[in-house]
Amino acid sequence: MSVSPYTWPGMRGVQVIGKYGEDTIDPESLIADVCSVFDVTADQIKSPSRAGNICEARHIIMYLLTAHSKMKCVSVAKMFNRDHTSVIYARERIQGFINMYPKYKKFVNDILSGSLTALIVQDFTIYKRL
Repeated sequence: MSVSPYTWPGMRGVQVIGKYGEDTIDPESLIADVCSVFDVTADQIKSPSRAGNICEARHIIMYLLTAHSKMKCVSVAKMFNRDHTSVIYARERIQGFINMYPKYKKFVNDILSGSLTALIVQDFTIYKRL
């Protein structure tokens, strides 16, 4: 995977493997996949809700769209009725988890590869805390 020198330095934390190759991420397909993992709807993801599982799913989608496609923060923000700074925050937050927790990195890689289809919320807290 080639990385542009104009991208943020932490982008190399997740390899693009499996289902989503470089520059092939369809936003609606990704939203549907992440929603199925977190057991939320696309309407909930795009809502102003700040519930934990909804925010986590939204942040992961924002991270994947900006890190693994050519979408700009402004474009992603418009999809979610947010400001571009919300996308920047989500991207940096998820990248921080990826850099800090190997299990979280595996979790995001599993979403990218399409091998993760369901998630128990209790197990998800383990990813964040180990």
